[in-house]
Amino acid sequence: MTEAYLKIHRRPQIAGVRLLPLFLLMACLALSWASSLWAATNPEGPCVEKGPYYGMWTANYCPSQTNTASISPTALCGEVGKAPTVPTVVPPIYQEGQKQRTVTYDCPTTNAPVEYGGISYTVGSVQWDPPLPSALTNTFTSTAYVTVTSGDTNCPSPGRVDIGSATWTVSCNISGYTTNCTEGVVVLTNATVNPTNGCIGSGFSASASQSVSNAIKIITSNYTNACGNVDTNNCPPTYVTNSVAPTIVSNWWTVSVGGYSASGSGLSASFTPTNSGEGTITFFTKYKKVCEEGEAEVSVPATFKVVKVASLTPDKGDEVDDGDGNADTKMYVICAVTNGVCTVTAVSDPALAEADLPSCWSLTGGTGTGKLVRTVSLTAAGDTVITATAGTSSKAVTIRVRGTGAAAPTTVGPPLNYLPVGVAAAPAGWGVTVIGDPVFDITAYCNSPHWSCRITQADSQINQACRLLPGVVEVTAALVAAETNCTTLTTMATSLDTVASQGAHSGYYMLAAVQAHEDLHITQYKAAIAPAYVALIAAVEALNVPLKDYADAAAAAAAIKAKPAYIAAMATFHAADVAANNATAAHMPVGPFNTAEHGVVDPMIATINARKAALKCP
Repeated sequence: MTEAYLKIHRRPQIAGVRLLPLFLLMACLALSWASSLWAATNPEGPCVEKGPYYGMWTANYCPSQTNTASISPTALCGEVGKAPTVPTVVPPIYQEGQKQRTVTYDCPTTNAPVEYGGISYTVGSVQWDPPLPSALTNTFTSTAYVTVTSGDTNCPSPGRVDIGSATWTVSCNISGYTTNCTEGVVVLTNATVNPTNGCIGSGFSASASQSVSNAIKIITSNYTNACGNVDTNNCPPTYVTNSVAPTIVSNWWTVSVGGYSASGSGLSASFTPTNSGEGTITFFTKYKKVCEEGEAEVSVPATFKVVKVASLTPDKGDEVDDGDGNADTKMYVICAVTNGVCTVTAVSDPALAEADLPSCWSLTGGTGTGKLVRTVSLTAAGDTVITATAGTSSKAVTIRVRGTGAAAPTTVGPPLNYLPVGVAAAPAGWGVTVIGDPVFDITAYCNSPHWSCRITQADSQINQACRLLPGVVEVTAALVAAETNCTTLTTMATSLDTVASQGAHSGYYMLAAVQAHEDLHITQYKAAIAPAYVALIAAVEALNVPLKDYADAAAAAAAIKAKPAYIAAMATFHAADVAANNATAAHMPVGPFNTAEHGVVDPMIATINARKAALKCP
């Protein structure tokens, strides 16, 4: 019966779950009962337990993989110079295995005779073979793997476990094409006309050169890398270049000068203009474009001049009717001088410098050999004929010298000729300024076709007198420095300030301040009368009388003075003179006079205040 009670078997573990807690409880109850029974059946004494004793572990089963290891995706795009994109890697997962060993004892026991344990695998981190580069250079394939290590010698370590491979493709793919076309051009150059300058009635010829530049068509193939991104460093565009010449359609020319025009075909021309002036001949080429539909037109101009005599004029003299009814012949009357010439100048149409005139141009008569300028002496009476010719055009002038005359005199001023300030009679007050009426005269001079005049006398006399009123002491720096009485110093300063502001004195003032006041009268008068004198000059010197009507300058001057316009100009000036006198005499506004006098006395007042400060006056 004892044997039957001690034969206890452990139940196998179910689904990895151990029932040890319940078994131990039952074992404890059985052990208590067995001990009592043992004591009853073995009167010699209790068994001494020296166990338990363990056997060797043996594996029931090793760990097993519970999932499917994978890589996603396995095909990836790669970009040269960039690190590969790492796909998602799912490593293997293992369920724990089982091992067991026997357990024995010296004494009867209810303990389980077998002990169970777990066996596990350790999965290392994901690695790549070959290792992933830091930057791709070309298409690349690598295998992901993990190292699996067993925690028990009963189950060997699986070692390297490959999960799968991934491939990074590096390639260049055409993304599209672009065409860049630089249009071909036809250029006309070296347009020339011979002669450049010619006369009416002469023939001209002209030509131009033509050059062609081909169109350049560049076809560009553009690429993207395997990832669809533009990468011009590793997938640069490629180019194909074609050169295509434009097609000439036609060449022609047109020419115009003044009212004349002509045209023709080709790049050379001959023509005979019937008008003078600056002309232009233009050569044209029309050609078909290469880069786009349609035609283009280019041109090149060349200029030339068709010359005629535009004018022939003297620099002085009075034009009179020569009686021939021809507008191209004229006569000029001019006053004689003791030493001088009349310069006759020819002008071409278009205007050219002498060096540029054509050989068909000529100028005759007078003194000189130039083609544009001749001179006529004005020291003796007589007629001189000068003729200018250009092809079929011609002009002539007759210079007739008559009488004598004087050179133009110099105008006085502006301003008026102010004579040195004189001394006026003693004033009743501080000072007086007396402004006299200006004295004028004119001188007539020959200014063909007139006798003109200049104001040659415009004298203005101003007289002044200044003083300190009786009982008034001159304030000087020395006087201030010597004064020690604070009250006196205050009186000095007050008197200076009050009089400078046109008030009453307190026994002190400065003669220089009085002079500044009177000088301001002169300054104000000069400023007021200046515009009137400028107007008088303009009015008088605009007057003249005919050169042919008066024998000499004195007679001409008398005639000008008798003109109503001269008398009116003088009257206008006199009214302005009276107004300028009255304005400054009125001291209105008074501010400028205060400023003028304070400009003198204020520094002295400052000196007085400094003296008072030094004396510590209250």
